[in-house]
Amino acid sequence: MALINCKECNAQVSTEAKSCPHCGAKVSFKKPVSLLVKLFLIALGIGIVGATIDSNRVKEAREQAEAAKSPQQKVKEESDRKKHEVLIQWGIAGAMQLKNGMKDPATFELTSLYLTPTDFACYEYRAKNSFGAILPSSAVLTPKGKLLLRERDNGAFATNWNKECTKPGGEEIKTIAARTGLL
Repeated sequence: MALINCKECNAQVSTEAKSCPHCGAKVSFKKPVSLLVKLFLIALGIGIVGATIDSNRVKEAREQAEAAKSPQQKVKEESDRKKHEVLIQWGIAGAMQLKNGMKDPATFELTSLYLTPTDFACYEYRAKNSFGAILPSSAVLTPKGKLLLRERDNGAFATNWNKECTKPGGEEIKTIAARTGLL
């Protein structure tokens, strides 16, 4: 407990009192802020200002890079973006075809959907077999639209899986497929 001067009558009042016992004015006491807190707040402010400036620089650099692109580059990027969207839809359609071909489609669980750089779709999934057991399996959808199952098309499946589905550089799109709500 410390004593401070009342703002109204200048009499000494306890920091724990709610009002001055002499004049009845409310007592407001502000604790001094430590040097460490002040330094922290200054550093935080500098960090926020720096991040804002850096963010603006990145945005300006992107805008300059976009403006520097030739019309042909812009057309190619748009074409590539549309092709990518079509490949994603094609991969999801293959997964739906795979699910619908199961003994019990309700047990189908897609664990991986990988699009390769060469436009193959590689599937890993779990589903119920004829004996009621839920087992993992794999399938490959070729660019020509042929769906190869590990159990049914052993030779062709293994060749395509080993050649295409083990290459780096593709894209895992299971989460995108899951967002459709179809699988």
